[in-house]
Amino acid sequence: MLTSRNIPRHSMAIWLHCLYLFGFVSCLERQWICLKTPPSSFRELHTSCSGSQCYSLHLFSCYNEDCCTLNSYDGTRNFTVFGRGRNLSIVPDIQINEASGLAASRLHPGVLYTHNDSGDRARIFALDSEDGRMLAQYQVLPADHHDWEDMAVGVCPSEAGSCIYIGDIGGNYGTTGSVKNIYVVKEPDVISGDGTLNLLAKVHYNWNVYDIETLMVDPSGDVILISKVQGGRGQVGIIPSEAFNTSHSSYNITSSLTLNIPKTDNVDPLGGDISPNGREVVLRTHHKIYYWMVSNGEYLSTLNNTEPTEVPQINEPQGEAVAWDARGEGYYTLSEREKQPLYYFRRLL
Repeated sequence: MLTSRNIPRHSMAIWLHCLYLFGFVSCLERQWICLKTPPSSFRELHTSCSGSQCYSLHLFSCYNEDCCTLNSYDGTRNFTVFGRGRNLSIVPDIQINEASGLAASRLHPGVLYTHNDSGDRARIFALDSEDGRMLAQYQVLPADHHDWEDMAVGVCPSEAGSCIYIGDIGGNYGTTGSVKNIYVVKEPDVISGDGTLNLLAKVHYNWNVYDIETLMVDPSGDVILISKVQGGRGQVGIIPSEAFNTSHSSYNITSSLTLNIPKTDNVDPLGGDISPNGREVVLRTHHKIYYWMVSNGEYLSTLNNTEPTEVPQINEPQGEAVAWDARGEGYYTLSEREKQPLYYFRRLL
């Protein structure tokens, strides 16, 4: 058993520094951790011990811009560590002035999709994830754009392929003007110029909430919606994939659970995404990004019962969009307003 009496502080510091030098970790963030047993790898670090039964260690300051934080570990599962974030580029095209949704293509490596908030046409943009350039834009037909708030990429509901789900789900027009439509289109075969994406499916949902800014799609094609409320603890509802099997349908969300996040001072949350493998969720509020690990596809119970972990974010003027990359190796954020930075937070462990 390691204790503060029998292990010199500098010895453990040297061990962790060696992990950095040999490439096991990219950097070390200044914070306190505890070690319950002699570690054989970085994954054996514990964060919940005290007194003489553990050894508290103060880690080094950051070595590079990808500095890490110990984000998610409870002693019973592997933790994950994300970098503080890099500014990949400015999104230069002024047509993208209220980026509200963001999603990574599963067909075209390095391509991100985004759309504007209310006031734009029914269109989406394809961006280069390296430099933020607009590669193409696509009109969605037939569709209306009242208050598009979020988007996700997932399996197509009624045929093979990868599809884009777009949520006309916001409450900018109040309770009487909330449209409550979700549009589904197939990803374009080619990313080039201007084009049209024909509607594959449309679901109009009925729910006793009217303002939603979070739409996520799990690997089975189920759609998870989270309402935006003062304090952030909105309702979490689900539309099963079967509801999208016809071109136009309606679905009643009759039950929901309350989102478990620390109470905020704003109307939250603003956006979220499920990782490509379905095992992780990120969700952003005005000032935080939260992270959950999900087992066996239990999204509603996890978001309701499990306290999330705060992961890195960068303050943006009006940040709403967050999306995993296509391989689940990190997440992007993008703010509303013209010429905003595209940030990427890489997984380090």
